[in-house]
Amino acid sequence: ERTGALGSSQFLNNWGGPFSAGSPLSIQRDATVSHTGAASVRVNLGTIAAGGSGFFQTFSSEPSPQSYRQTRDLSRYESFETYVRNDTGAPLNLKYELKDYRDNLSHQAYRTFTVPAGPGWTKLSASLNLQSPGWTVVGTPDLARTYASSFIVSPQAGSVSGSIYLDDF
Repeated sequence: ERTGALGSSQFLNNWGGPFSAGSPLSIQRDATVSHTGAASVRVNLGTIAAGGSGFFQTFSSEPSPQSYRQTRDLSRYESFETYVRNDTGAPLNLKYELKDYRDNLSHQAYRTFTVPAGPGWTKLSASLNLQSPGWTVVGTPDLARTYASSFIVSPQAGSVSGSIYLDDF
């Protein structure tokens, strides 16, 4: 987590583009909770009903028509890692999804992690080799031209409400 030109109330997203709240109520920098550093990203999920889900994502550039999109080359990296804290009071499934410049569900890769409830931090990490165990691949996503990195949150049972935190992404 870094601040600077954006000021102490915002976070610097080195991925490139903005976070999109998708269905949660809000995404913001939270200086009261962190795994390391001075702050984390708090995602206020609102309430997710049993059997439902919510999502938020970050883009490599401003959302725009396909011909103007800037992408990031994730094929140069070996792995993905972040820490998640779940303050909803119930265990969650968190699906990490990558989409390329086409930004559609016909060309994506994803894997699902379990995040227990509680004040501790859960490390989520995975190889970015999409042929490795745990990944589901649809179509032919091009990690050399990754456009969107998404998080889909769903309760393991019943409904949930509250916030989750991401740090060291």
